[in-house]
Amino acid sequence: MAKRVSKEERETIIRFDETDGPVVIYTFNADLKKRLKSFAKKHPGLCTMSNEDKDFGSMTYELEKTRLQIRLTAPYSEERRNSVGEIGKRNRKKPKGE
Repeated sequence: MAKRVSKEERETIIRFDETDGPVVIYTFNADLKKRLKSFAKKHPGLCTMSNEDKDFGSMTYELEKTRLQIRLTAPYSEERRNSVGEIGKRNRKKPKGE
């Protein structure tokens, strides 16, 4: 039976140091766990699950450093948001009967 963990305690920790060792990712995040599991299944030489705590629901993966990318994205300008919105409206599939 899983133990109750508060939202504040459900954290993701990414340990990335300057050594040649792997990136270690400890997470409770369901989407991230699913993505890491899928990546590890497809690329077992690059990513492996090193620990799973079924009592709390966390997992730890080790990932080759060259496989991790951190991407920062600037917010869209008002003009860009409007443009994307218009494209979305034009490309929206209409439900049957409309």
